[in-house]
Amino acid sequence: MNTENYTENNKVTISGTVATQPEFSHEVYEEMFYTFMLDTPRLSENCDTIKITVSEKFLSGEGINVGDKLKIDGQFRSYNNFTNVGN
Repeated sequence: MNTENYTENNKVTISGTVATQPEFSHEVYEEMFYTFMLDTPRLSENCDTIKITVSEKFLSGEGINVGDKLKIDGQFRSYNNFTNVGN
């Protein structure tokens, strides 16, 4: 897999309504990351619930609260979970 242009080609914009309060997820090099669920509507009037991971840098100020409408620009990352624990 050619990862040379990975960050250039892996861009996503998603919008929706915050469904859960941000909770601490993990820490990398003294930077804390939080996760929350974002409900994103479909044209069918159903919605998808997407797990969002965000750096503490983006939670400053008023923070993120349930019911807030957000538009997020970032990257989509996924992984295979073979443990059946977590999401």
